[in-house]
Amino acid sequence: MQTTQSAPDTPTLRGTLERMNAETLCAAFTGWGGQFPNLVHFGACSVFAGREGRRFARDFLARSGCRAITGYTTEIDWIDSMVIDLLFVRRFFADPDPWTNLKRIHESVLDDFVPARRLGFVLYTPARARRSRPRIPSASA
Repeated sequence: MQTTQSAPDTPTLRGTLERMNAETLCAAFTGWGGQFPNLVHFGACSVFAGREGRRFARDFLARSGCRAITGYTTEIDWIDSMVIDLLFVRRFFADPDPWTNLKRIHESVLDDFVPARRLGFVLYTPARARRSRPRIPSASA
């Protein structure tokens, strides 16, 4: 995605294969959560990796007003990540109260599909600037 200015203070998104920095993403999504509850999923590799990824999550949530964001802390295999994404989306929309049960839905994906933990599938919410952490099995397990 790339942000362009079509009019003053009105960013729009367009797809691209170019890299995009955190500030550009935050600016593009500013205020998205203001009217309706929403969740943004980042399906790219390592978006939430390390201290910089956690800072991006905190900043994105604050500026966007979104209820939650999900994504990955590591390099991801596209087939495994597609299964993770589909499991999460299916469970989110099948739940009678997904916003109340968001953490449980996320944890159910971690529990039911082992690659979700290995790939660092995380959930961030504004109530907690911390992520719902995947438990990574030890090498001896």
